[in-house]
Amino acid sequence: MANSNYAWTDNPTVSGVSQCDTDVLNDCLMHLKYNHRTSGGGFSLFDTKITDHVLSGDEALGWVIQGGVVTMTYPDAVNVIKEEYSNGVEYTEGEITYRLSPSGRRITDISQYTNVDKLFETKGYAPYYVYDEVNQQFYLPKNKMFTQLTADTTKVNSTVEAGLPNITGRFDRSNRNGYGPAEGAFFHGDSVGGFCRDGSRDSSYVEFDASRSSSIYGNSDTVQPAAVLQLLYYKVGEVVINSDLALIDAQEMIEDAFQEVDTKINDGLNSLANASDALRQTQVTNCILEAPNNIKIDINENGYLVLKSGSTLIIPAGLDDEGNKKFEHKTLESDVVFTNTDAITGNLKDFMPIVWYSNDASTAHSIGGVCVSQMFAGETAPTNAQDMYWYDTANNLIKFSNDTGASWEFAMASFPICQVDVIFESASVKYFNYPKAIFSHCGFIGSAYWLDKEVKYLAPNGKSETGTLNNIEGITQDVQIHIITDEESNNTASKCMAWVSSNSISWWGNASVKPYYTKPSVTGYTRYFDSNENYWKKADLSTTFTNTNLCPFATFNINTQNQILSMQPYEIMQVAIGNNSVFWPDYTAGITISAFPYTAEYDGWLTASVIGDQGTGQNGYLQINGNTVVHSYGLDYTTSQWVIPVSRGDVITAHQVGSVTIFPCKGGR
Repeated sequence: MANSNYAWTDNPTVSGVSQCDTDVLNDCLMHLKYNHRTSGGGFSLFDTKITDHVLSGDEALGWVIQGGVVTMTYPDAVNVIKEEYSNGVEYTEGEITYRLSPSGRRITDISQYTNVDKLFETKGYAPYYVYDEVNQQFYLPKNKMFTQLTADTTKVNSTVEAGLPNITGRFDRSNRNGYGPAEGAFFHGDSVGGFCRDGSRDSSYVEFDASRSSSIYGNSDTVQPAAVLQLLYYKVGEVVINSDLALIDAQEMIEDAFQEVDTKINDGLNSLANASDALRQTQVTNCILEAPNNIKIDINENGYLVLKSGSTLIIPAGLDDEGNKKFEHKTLESDVVFTNTDAITGNLKDFMPIVWYSNDASTAHSIGGVCVSQMFAGETAPTNAQDMYWYDTANNLIKFSNDTGASWEFAMASFPICQVDVIFESASVKYFNYPKAIFSHCGFIGSAYWLDKEVKYLAPNGKSETGTLNNIEGITQDVQIHIITDEESNNTASKCMAWVSSNSISWWGNASVKPYYTKPSVTGYTRYFDSNENYWKKADLSTTFTNTNLCPFATFNINTQNQILSMQPYEIMQVAIGNNSVFWPDYTAGITISAFPYTAEYDGWLTASVIGDQGTGQNGYLQINGNTVVHSYGLDYTTSQWVIPVSRGDVITAHQVGSVTIFPCKGGR
């Protein structure tokens, strides 16, 4: 076997398709698989073995007792039966209609299950695989007959009925002069009776010997039982099983590759690393794969917000010659510290810091910002507040006004870097909480939200014939902007989900997004993720669902003026848990927390009502792992309901809270 049959590659993927080419990957790993396999060889699909005990634990992995059901726990086996059933030729034997596959298996539909069971009870042998297409599973053949070996391949799975040879014979007793003839199993024994005139006896014993009828009698103390004829194959060497279930002679391989073993092992380890993306794409769906980690934030010892060096800011920089929006990406070479707190005379809730640059966007010189309610976006200048930031979407610039919109100042400014609360204790003591949300690859300003370039995502796109996930792997080529309009929102406050698809972004109201994996009832605009088909499906004022190729990247809240008030960006791989599960809370399994500190037992979502006590001036807060994520101020009568993601092991502490509940995510236990 020449080594050239197993070409090595650093990219075991199908070009242009988000799937792992299992054949190429298998070739890359062939030498690793040979050199690191356990001794004793292996089994191919549907090999059998006889054991004198019930298999359990690790020993039972990969084995199912005869007549048992095989589910998608073993997808290779299910897919083989599925394919062979579809390619089989139909026959009928007795009450059972089945398909004879090209490999010789008899496969029948689940509708024949009762007939197969009846055959087994009456005959003791049912050589049929029973395929259940709806549930993606099948039942194994079953047999309680004696197994008899054969070398005649045309008789495999035929049966030998129980039976014995017939015993025949006869004799004549009518002759008075002596005795008549005897044949077959009968013969004359010793003579008895009187003498005839010729001196012979006039009668004799008539005796019986079955072996005189057939030589099979008398040769054994046993009887041939009912039997089924099967083939017996002997394993004659070590083998490696590739993705096509072909057997590769391992001894031949080691002889060919002996001089290159060390090199191939190292190459194989490198290929494993390079194959991780391909494997992930075939096993994971519906999530952000990669995203820029643009914003790095810290709180220094004085309680000031610090934007760390190496952070990259997105700056709306006007329009190009063709009228398209331009964006500058600027990376900080040193830390920028927010120290301008002199004007702060009270608590600031949901403060949105931005970085001001020089007019040529070459130098960062200060951090500014206002609260979220003072952020606006659109083509028309707002007049809603004294101090305002306005993202002028017509000119793609961020502007500032401190006179209720009578005049606007312009300088190059970044999109907001985070959403954070500023705590005021006295004129000399003011500090920042840790941000509620950091806008590293997506964020918002006013009624506009954005997604950065070079965000790689997996949009669900159905499944292949073998059941693997088909995904569309996309990557944003430039900064994407969407402005929420009155026509879209109907000026209704709602929780929303942001989506990316084909280098554009959109949103759905969360009321339409159902936390189910199976088809829900349609109520107006309805969306849900169908994990069986691997599609996001939507129905707009219709009972018919259509497939969409979208991937969620954030959730956010809007008010009746279309202003976005808060956003929770999804982290990398956040919406995918295990294989093909969405990061939805299990609303039926809420855990109410009554004592703090509390350590989260599951990944999931925390809901909390945090109440500032105006009477005593006490602030309410919620902390996760020592970081304040919610703060409600004692002077503003505030009661806020928050939804926050938590991970298994997070330590939660709280003060002045109304209620705290954790909903484990489905698949997260």
